[in-house]
Amino acid sequence: MSFDLTSIKKGACVKAPRMQIIATPGFGKTSFAACYTNKGRDRTSDTDTCLVIPIKGETGADGLDVDKVDPVGSVNKLNEIIEFFITNETDYKRIVIDSTSTLEPLVDSHVCGLYNVDNVKKVKGFQVGEMEVKNTWRGILNRLDCLREKGIEAVFTTHAKVKKFKDPDSDAYDRWVSDLDDSTASIIDKWCDIVGFGMSEIIIRTEDEGFGNDRKRASTINPTRWLHFKPSATRPGKVRPEFSRIDERIELDHIVFREAIAKSVAHLTATK
Repeated sequence: MSFDLTSIKKGACVKAPRMQIIATPGFGKTSFAACYTNKGRDRTSDTDTCLVIPIKGETGADGLDVDKVDPVGSVNKLNEIIEFFITNETDYKRIVIDSTSTLEPLVDSHVCGLYNVDNVKKVKGFQVGEMEVKNTWRGILNRLDCLREKGIEAVFTTHAKVKKFKDPDSDAYDRWVSDLDDSTASIIDKWCDIVGFGMSEIIIRTEDEGFGNDRKRASTINPTRWLHFKPSATRPGKVRPEFSRIDERIELDHIVFREAIAKSVAHLTATK
């Protein structure tokens, strides 16, 4: 089909968001991704149109009253499930992959199987194995983009870890990051429209133990669990401009999050 001026689209176009929720184990990533509210205790109407795909080794969805498939133990099986929803009509509006942290070793195993090696770095050729890993991840993301064209949101959950960050203009410091390999983390981060990092507020108290010794203790000052969307020196975060009405942080509550998304869409509609 040849190009003509009717192919040009005007104005902003908001598609189903692609998201990643990063936090420590047990924080409530999966319940939030499954559209739960009230500190992860209550379902919402959106939970009825959510499907969780647990990756083998994850149990976060076990206690949730949400549709889910059996734990997925291979890349081929995951791709098969996604492709089913690409080619078939469905009422699901959100697909949750729980989690990238347990999916990553399956991707490595998939590549090792293709080349009959026990480590991706043993694939013959300069970084051939590493490139195949990247292509496998991109294949999964491309399939999820096909679902996006059907109006289906994709949500990844990811575990967090602390990593030493070497700042060329300052001293090194600790930073929260995803527990994925750097190259994998970069691919997913670039793909996502929204990246939220979950944490509670803490305060560090210094206690005098006598004899000139001090001990520092961390304690939670607010039981509310927060999702942070603005990146900082100590944590990740991301929001594309079309979802700019999301606050820098919100409670870990699906209703609060959905209201923020609705405000972003309404703002873009009003400015057309």
